[in-house]
Amino acid sequence: MGLGWGQTYDLLLKGGHVLDPANSIDGVLDVAVTGGKIARVAAGIDPVRAKKVIAAGGLYVTPGLIDLHAHVCGYGGAIFPDDTALVAGTTTVVDAGGAGWRSFEDCKARVIDTSQTRVLALLNIAGRGMIGSASEDDVAGMDPVKTAAKIKQYPDIIVGIKVAHFGLPGWEALRRAVEAGRLANVPAMVDDKIFTNSGRTSREKLLDVMRPGDLHTHMYNDRQVEIVSRFTGKVQPYALEARRRGVLFDLGHGAGSFLWPVATQAMRQGFVPDTISTDLHSSSVMMQQSDMPNCIS
Repeated sequence: MGLGWGQTYDLLLKGGHVLDPANSIDGVLDVAVTGGKIARVAAGIDPVRAKKVIAAGGLYVTPGLIDLHAHVCGYGGAIFPDDTALVAGTTTVVDAGGAGWRSFEDCKARVIDTSQTRVLALLNIAGRGMIGSASEDDVAGMDPVKTAAKIKQYPDIIVGIKVAHFGLPGWEALRRAVEAGRLANVPAMVDDKIFTNSGRTSREKLLDVMRPGDLHTHMYNDRQVEIVSRFTGKVQPYALEARRRGVLFDLGHGAGSFLWPVATQAMRQGFVPDTISTDLHSSSVMMQQSDMPNCIS
């Protein structure tokens, strides 16, 4: 009982390597928690002052992870974030295009408003969202003005635009996504089919259509011959130029969008991700187990 009078903290994480970029912290420190909030970060906090002490030596201690490319609403592969994100230390997920301007309210009511995980969203330029080609190839439903208006209606929730899976030739889907981004002053995340019959090239996408601040996801995916040349094994010059002009590259692991040979070659040449994300969905959560700690590792 005597020790109880000196207790100040509910929990003390002792001796972990604390990584907190927002506060420029990178070192072995203790983290004290009271009432569910961080009370103190310092070296040598007396363990007698805590009700519970966890030895964190040899471990990293971080704020909750942010997964900026996940799928939690809208399409068939969506998974509820509380079942998959929180257990892996991910406290914020960004739904990458499950809903469009026509279907966002349903996503908000079913997932965003009901989950303990903080859920933000990239609004799909396809008005009905990620429900297949009937929506994602429907150019008439890709309305930049209405997309931007929906973003402005929820500026604290909708943080950008997603364009993906457009199966028709040309750049109409991406151009409309970029225009919506311009109107709403938000970035676009791009996952585009670059195939022989698409009338598109990766060089055009990265240098001519995307803006500085837009994100190219699935960066280590070879299906679109995006980053590493199959002939030379070198990072494509247009990818280097795109990075210089401010285009961002996102991991977006997923179930079939990460190849070790591409990642290994790119990493050896210093072409690392600007952002690390999971593209977590029903096909990748169990097989690849591409949660945030795994992708970071």
